[in-house]
Amino acid sequence: MLKILKKLGLKKGIFKDKIAIVTGASQGLGADIARGLGILGAKVVIADLSDTGMKVQKEIITKGGDALFIHTDISDPDSVKSLTESILLTSGRIDILINNAAILPFGSFLEQASSLDDVYRVNLQGTALMMHSFLPSMLLRKQGVIVNMVSSETLPYASFFAAMSAAVRSLTLSLAEETGENSGVSIYAFSPGFTDTPGCTDLCQKLASAYDMSYEQYISHLKNPGYKKLVPSDECAAGMIFTIANSSEYHGHIADPFHPLAKAGIISVDTEITAVPETKHKKEKHSKSAEIDGTPDEALALTHELEKQLFDLNREFNEMGSLKRMGEKMKFKGKAGTSIEDWIDTSQELGDILERYRDAEKSKELGVQNMIIEKFPWLVKILERLAEYFQSSIDKLKQEIKNPVKAELAAQNLRHREDTVRSLIITLEKIASR
Repeated sequence: MLKILKKLGLKKGIFKDKIAIVTGASQGLGADIARGLGILGAKVVIADLSDTGMKVQKEIITKGGDALFIHTDISDPDSVKSLTESILLTSGRIDILINNAAILPFGSFLEQASSLDDVYRVNLQGTALMMHSFLPSMLLRKQGVIVNMVSSETLPYASFFAAMSAAVRSLTLSLAEETGENSGVSIYAFSPGFTDTPGCTDLCQKLASAYDMSYEQYISHLKNPGYKKLVPSDECAAGMIFTIANSSEYHGHIADPFHPLAKAGIISVDTEITAVPETKHKKEKHSKSAEIDGTPDEALALTHELEKQLFDLNREFNEMGSLKRMGEKMKFKGKAGTSIEDWIDTSQELGDILERYRDAEKSKELGVQNMIIEKFPWLVKILERLAEYFQSSIDKLKQEIKNPVKAELAAQNLRHREDTVRSLIITLEKIASR
């Protein structure tokens, strides 16, 4: 893994004197994250129910790192309290918290009914308990990183797991906005994709059987940018560790391993995840800017148009076959930063925000206006990712649709969607600068 970390520009010692907790780190992706953090100098606490966490502890120590395995049941408040007291009493703080532990029961919705409580207690409640225990000390010190694992919100035969993942994503983004960008604590979600771990491999084998496909056929349909099959666990872990080293850039976002791995040249990807070239974006932005007045009414009209476009896009996804729909939604999430359903909610929330701003402007409530404007930088950031998704979709069309007339018609629709987003960005920036 050291070679991968070096390619990402991560040097030994960058996490020196940092204390990190990784839950569910006795095997799979969690274990590789713990190993990577150990290589880079962090003292790693392996919090897991399985005593195989001792093996990971020994591996890290053998390679010159510092690690401690603590038997922990994150679904049990008393166990989490014991973990918290043990760490804070001996070390005084936690710098990095990675909530990776989860259970993934497989079966149809009706078959899984009895497992709902267990999935809730581990995947959602456990994550919340860990954050509730360690966030206060981070806020007091104005320093820390919290990363919560999320996955696809559409996962047939694992519906409770998918539902809890959606809840964790919502919890993460809500807490990130609540703490704000000036708290010193970076909070974000991480979507690893389909990773080559025992748990994910087992899931893919079961899903293949459920769809009456071979394992090879099933994983060939998965959309992991830069990979034809499952993502190697050590590369995924390295990608996540890169986001931790640059955590302030990811606050309030859903990160993934593909962007950092692609930028470092570790994987080769098409335009699906490659950012829009900076020079092109600036040129387009400049050319549209003169046409936009930057009024709340203008921003509201663009927001309503965006909401309509997102509803149309979601309908297009839902008209696809199940496997293609799952793949396209995953690509959207990877590029746009969150799911299409969450984007629809965000567009509706933005409409409410802009209406409040318009009313505050009319009544000359400067305090309310300033409070709302503080949200604009975050909104612009996520809108940039949505615009990049539409731009990359245009490039993809040129490869997929051979009929030039059909390709141009489809491209026009996507350009309109991209133009709507970029115009909204410019409008928000003009409102904020007045």
